[in-house]
Amino acid sequence: MITSLPATTEEMSAAHKYYEPVVYAGADHAFMRLGSNPADTNPANAAAEQAGLKRLKKELRQSFVR
Repeated sequence: MITSLPATTEEMSAAHKYYEPVVYAGADHAFMRLGSNPADTNPANAAAEQAGLKRLKKELRQSFVR
Protein backbone atom coordinates (compact mmCIF):
# COMPACT_ATOMS: atom_id res chain seq x y z
CA MET A 1 0.00 0.00 0.00
CA ILE A 2 1.13 3.49 -0.70
CA THR A 3 1.91 5.21 2.59
CA SER A 4 0.38 8.55 1.59
CA LEU A 5 -3.07 7.15 0.78
CA PRO A 6 -4.61 7.34 4.26
CA ALA A 7 -3.58 10.97 4.78
CA THR A 8 -4.62 11.95 1.24
CA THR A 9 -7.99 10.23 1.65
CA GLU A 10 -8.57 12.04 4.94
CA GLU A 11 -7.64 15.43 3.47
CA MET A 12 -9.91 14.94 0.46
CA SER A 13 -12.78 13.92 2.72
CA ALA A 14 -12.24 16.98 4.92
CA ALA A 15 -12.34 19.13 1.79
CA HIS A 16 -15.58 17.39 0.68
CA LYS A 17 -13.93 16.28 -2.57
CA TYR A 18 -14.57 13.05 -4.44
CA TYR A 19 -11.52 10.80 -4.17
CA GLU A 20 -11.49 7.08 -4.82
CA PRO A 21 -7.90 5.83 -5.02
CA VAL A 22 -7.12 2.66 -6.93
CA VAL A 23 -3.81 0.80 -6.70
CA TYR A 24 -3.12 -1.60 -9.55
CA ALA A 25 -1.15 -4.57 -8.24
CA GLY A 26 2.29 -4.93 -9.77
CA ALA A 27 2.03 -1.76 -11.87
CA ASP A 28 4.86 0.75 -11.79
CA HIS A 29 4.57 4.48 -11.22
CA ALA A 30 3.56 6.13 -14.53
CA PHE A 31 1.92 2.89 -15.71
CA MET A 32 -0.27 4.78 -18.21
CA ARG A 33 2.82 5.83 -20.15
CA LEU A 34 4.66 2.54 -19.62
CA GLY A 35 1.68 0.35 -20.45
CA SER A 36 1.48 1.69 -23.99
CA ASN A 37 5.20 1.16 -24.62
CA PRO A 38 5.79 -2.07 -26.58
CA ALA A 39 9.27 -2.33 -25.01
CA ASP A 40 7.89 -2.40 -21.45
CA THR A 41 8.43 -5.83 -19.93
CA ASN A 42 5.99 -5.51 -17.00
CA PRO A 43 2.61 -6.97 -18.07
CA ALA A 44 0.98 -5.37 -15.01
CA ASN A 45 1.55 -1.95 -16.58
CA ALA A 46 -0.43 -2.82 -19.71
CA ALA A 47 -3.20 -4.38 -17.61
CA ALA A 48 -3.30 -1.33 -15.32
CA GLU A 49 -3.38 1.00 -18.31
CA GLN A 50 -6.42 -0.79 -19.74
CA ALA A 51 -8.18 -0.93 -16.37
CA GLY A 52 -7.38 2.74 -15.74
CA LEU A 53 -8.76 3.82 -19.10
CA LYS A 54 -11.91 1.78 -18.51
CA ARG A 55 -12.35 3.42 -15.10
CA LEU A 56 -11.73 6.89 -16.53
CA LYS A 57 -14.37 6.38 -19.22
CA LYS A 58 -16.86 5.18 -16.59
CA GLU A 59 -16.13 8.19 -14.35
CA LEU A 60 -16.51 10.61 -17.26
CA ARG A 61 -19.82 9.08 -18.32
CA GLN A 62 -21.13 9.36 -14.75
CA SER A 63 -19.94 12.97 -14.51
CA PHE A 64 -22.08 14.03 -17.44
CA VAL A 65 -25.29 12.21 -16.53
CA ARG A 66 -28.02 14.76 -16.11
